[in-house]
Amino acid sequence: TWVGVRPVIRNDQNDREDDIFAIGWNNEWKLSDDWSATVDLSYSKADREESILETYAGSLSTDTVHIDSRSTPPTLSFGLDYTDPASIVLTDPGGWGQNGYIKYPEVEDTLKSFRASAERAFEDGHFSSLEFGINYADRQKSRFVAESFLDLISDPTQLTPGLLTDPANLSFSGIPGVIAYDVNAAFNQFYAPRTNVNPDILNKAWEVNEEVLTGYLQANIDTVWGDIPVRGNLGVQVIRTDQDSSGFAVPNGNAAQAVPYAGGTSYTDILPSLNLSFTLEHENIVRLGVGRQLARARLDQIRANNNFNLDAATLLWSGGGGNPELEPWRANAVDVSWEKYFGNRGYFGLAFFYKDLRNYIYEIPILFDFSQFDDLGLNPPTDIGNFTRPENGEGGSLKGIEASLSVPFDLFSDALEGFGFVGNYTYTDTNIEPGGPGTSQALPGFSKNTSNVSFYFEKYGFQARVSRRWRSDFLGEIQGFGADRAFVQVQEEAVLDAQVGYTFEDGAYEGLSILLQGYNLTNEPYREYFDVRTQPRNYNEYGRTYLLGVSFKF
Repeated sequence: TWVGVRPVIRNDQNDREDDIFAIGWNNEWKLSDDWSATVDLSYSKADREESILETYAGSLSTDTVHIDSRSTPPTLSFGLDYTDPASIVLTDPGGWGQNGYIKYPEVEDTLKSFRASAERAFEDGHFSSLEFGINYADRQKSRFVAESFLDLISDPTQLTPGLLTDPANLSFSGIPGVIAYDVNAAFNQFYAPRTNVNPDILNKAWEVNEEVLTGYLQANIDTVWGDIPVRGNLGVQVIRTDQDSSGFAVPNGNAAQAVPYAGGTSYTDILPSLNLSFTLEHENIVRLGVGRQLARARLDQIRANNNFNLDAATLLWSGGGGNPELEPWRANAVDVSWEKYFGNRGYFGLAFFYKDLRNYIYEIPILFDFSQFDDLGLNPPTDIGNFTRPENGEGGSLKGIEASLSVPFDLFSDALEGFGFVGNYTYTDTNIEPGGPGTSQALPGFSKNTSNVSFYFEKYGFQARVSRRWRSDFLGEIQGFGADRAFVQVQEEAVLDAQVGYTFEDGAYEGLSILLQGYNLTNEPYREYFDVRTQPRNYNEYGRTYLLGVSFKF
């Protein structure tokens, strides 16, 4: 039992508006019987504007709270009724010097691309054709977050009846219900914003430009080795990347003295690859894929922003921020699979995949030259100090196996024609240490086990499908405090979806299709926890989603 407790009740309102525009042009030419060419132009732009509003409420008196940890999750009982508007007021129960907070994240992302390729076909030989071409992509992304403290015009403020909504039910976490109200209406009526000028806010204001020029050559294989038909391709890509970023450098935690800061780098990658498919007897196929791969870093990791400090007592430099010189993940990959086909659409497959990451991106301290920054007249003995930022470091391996099965039920009886099952299961393991060598942090987004199963019916223009997708616990990467990224433990989830539709195959409505889809039919919650599942952190139910669509094919 805890006495003298002053709980903080938060009511939040998060709004987001996304605008997406995309346009493209593609043209193909048949130059002769052997030669063809393709040109592709595209432009896309995405704008996101968010409003993240939080308000605080509580009682003017302290409370006594009893926690019963014998249940899972633990249950809590309170002396006060936190659903009672007569005893709960808008105030600063935590003593934080603010009655609320609001953030306005803005993101703009633009991509322009051009692609030109040609293909020469061959009638004889091991290669069926030869492709070559170039691809150019120019991407620009910027981010800015305006933030303000919220002060009540009159503190405390009693909620008026017109603002109240049904109390929030938190019984799933062992907490009784709490008061709920129209947050936007309360914000407009009771609060005054006070701009927050902080180094952390400037750290989220940046722009990154990335230009990527790719040249490629690919030989397509269609031949016979002995008695075995072989298809696939052999190729190489040469990729030249130029990247730069602009942001702010903040000295000694003083945002008012921030100065513009920029940086960038260029690098070239050569990526060979080989993909082969062997058609064996009795409807067996073996596939092999090997190659060098790369995955680019998040653009916010490439931001030029940094904070630096010169300690007046020790005369030692330190700092942290982004890394405009950051290069991508690089890996050597091998994929091997065996597929056995049977019946009309039946198959069983086993696949093994292995990725040898030559490097990984870590958030680690490095030795950094601070001579470009103002030493405030302190004249330190050295301009070299520790700077923590994303860096390319030691890699690791990622490997796994996948089993897949597709069974049309007409294999068992003609009466079951049109019915069937499709499913797969994947097990993955890794020794990557994303927190740096010697650390135990899990790989973000990595679920060791995943599965997907579907039952379907497709016949006479009708189609129906029920699907379940499942993944085990994983370390999630979410938008956390201050609109920064944060890591959380996310509990396993199993989501059930279904769809039913009909396509008119003849008559006056030939070509007309109607489709009804339902997502998350069991309202599977999204659950976060601290160290163990019995310590819940966050619980959200997003409800079910239904879509009805009509299309017509000419």
